[in-house]
Amino acid sequence: MKTAWLLIFAVFVLLQPSVAQKDLKGFYEKKVQHYTAMRNGGFVMAGIGSGLTVIGSLLMSANADLWDDEPDSDEDPTEAYFEIMGGLLCFSIGVGLAAGGLTMGIIGSQKLGKYRGLLNNISIGIKCTPNQQGFSLTYRF
Repeated sequence: MKTAWLLIFAVFVLLQPSVAQKDLKGFYEKKVQHYTAMRNGGFVMAGIGSGLTVIGSLLMSANADLWDDEPDSDEDPTEAYFEIMGGLLCFSIGVGLAAGGLTMGIIGSQKLGKYRGLLNNISIGIKCTPNQQGFSLTYRF
């Protein structure tokens, strides 16, 4: 009976650290995937936002002569108003996307580096050599 309890205890002591490492390693791998997607999505948003900001600025500046006292042409001013409003809309959305995307990309990069480092720093193993038997826990700081 004592041998059976000792065997069960030995199995718990030897297998529990490896199971915990697999769970921790899987957790870190999920976090790495999550923050990689967050970083990439953030930088894509920032790129689209900066493009929309430039397009909006160009649309608004192309119709800057609308408010002149003597217009250069006999164009319909309502079309110019729509271009200016479209430019203002593109500019506003672009600034919001650029700011949010940069924030999301920077936070994703920082968290990604943290979890990649944690993923590389943990190692639990079982040694079964003729001279040494047991388990090891290696954690680099």
